[in-house]
Amino acid sequence: MNDDRPILFLADLHGHGDLFSAAIAEGRRRAGREDLLVVAAGDFCDNGPSTPELVDRCLEFAEAQPGSFLPVLGNHDLACLLTLGLVPASQEASPEEARAAWWERWKSRYPNGKRYWTPSQYGAESLSEFEERLPEAHRAFFAGLPWYRELNGYLFVHAGLEARPVRPQLESLARRSVSHLQLGFQPPQIREKSLATINHPEWGAVVVSGHTKLPDGKDFLASHRLTLHSASCRGEGLRAALLPAQAPPEGLREDLVERFQVGP
Repeated sequence: MNDDRPILFLADLHGHGDLFSAAIAEGRRRAGREDLLVVAAGDFCDNGPSTPELVDRCLEFAEAQPGSFLPVLGNHDLACLLTLGLVPASQEASPEEARAAWWERWKSRYPNGKRYWTPSQYGAESLSEFEERLPEAHRAFFAGLPWYRELNGYLFVHAGLEARPVRPQLESLARRSVSHLQLGFQPPQIREKSLATINHPEWGAVVVSGHTKLPDGKDFLASHRLTLHSASCRGEGLRAALLPAQAPPEGLREDLVERFQVGP
């Protein structure tokens, strides 16, 4: 895609539909234009007031502004997909066993309490109830989330990339599978927090992520790396950044990125 619209990048949303709308409004105000490309870092699920409301707002925005909303997959979203059996899981277990294992892992390790867990917010107490209560449009939204996006010299991926050639990493993500991993594991590019501060100019693109709570709440900005402190899941508000429509070949600088926060 070659597009001259500024890019509004949003850190992890975690069920905060109000912050999603507020960040878009503030981004438009700061940019002085309505037609932004909105890229969301992923983690729509869990740890916010209402995952269903957030997904509804995302779908409404995507319908109202065709081609303007570009979300990517987060590790919480991937846990949801693995629980639903919508992504090939580890070959260490049968599909049924893997789904049951992911249901328990998701429930015990991902939410900040039961009421912040996505199935609970859909009124479900069991996996079968979650399947019944999850609207088809929401299922399609989660299932359709790209595992990364390439756009105008940027690479948007939830956690980051490893300091090695970029193409094999993207090819692995493009397969949309964790069948090669141990049961309970996810790709490092979606889960590994240590990737937040890796800057590797040899990638040939600016890698942009959320996912990680950074020391002292400070975003990480380097020539080929931007990671926004992502702590909406613990009530710290939502970080966002206005990026140039095209990533500068020499990389980012402070004066090229306008960062802000909405909420709490």
